[in-house]
Amino acid sequence: MLKKYKKILIVGDAGRGKSTLAIELSKKLRIKSYATDDFFWKKKFSVREDRKQSMVNISKVYDQDKDSWIVEGSTRSLVEGGLAKAEIIVCLKYPNLITQFWNLYQRNRTRDNESIIDLFKLYKHLILKKFKIGDQKNKLGIEEMIKKYNEKVVCLKSFAEVDDFRQSLEN
Repeated sequence: MLKKYKKILIVGDAGRGKSTLAIELSKKLRIKSYATDDFFWKKKFSVREDRKQSMVNISKVYDQDKDSWIVEGSTRSLVEGGLAKAEIIVCLKYPNLITQFWNLYQRNRTRDNESIIDLFKLYKHLILKKFKIGDQKNKLGIEEMIKKYNEKVVCLKSFAEVDDFRQSLEN
């Protein structure tokens, strides 16, 4: 199924498995994979890149005659440029915040570069984002951004659906 796609965008919630899926697809399809985090951060999780510069940098992936790419991430400004250009958009969505928070907690325990304080900052950001409060009040969510591309969106809402999707790659 996916072998016909050469430009794949994977979007969705933090801690949902976007990076893992992108790495798997990259290996199976032999397409270079990019993470929006690598464009967002100048120094991973500590020093942010200038917003305009990060957008210029990722647009090189989307625009410069690249015939194939896989981009994964949840940073709206960095995903936006790939929405129209992607041949397929895979959206990974959590059914609720409790599941998401649990999985992020589990991930945090395995990462040396993320403190518990970093985790709680992420929780706060996700709550603001989900309920559109504070600095997230007037921002479009990923699901709203991808609505006009529904014909090329595959939305996966459980780990079982992600596993089924992975299995479909073998066909």
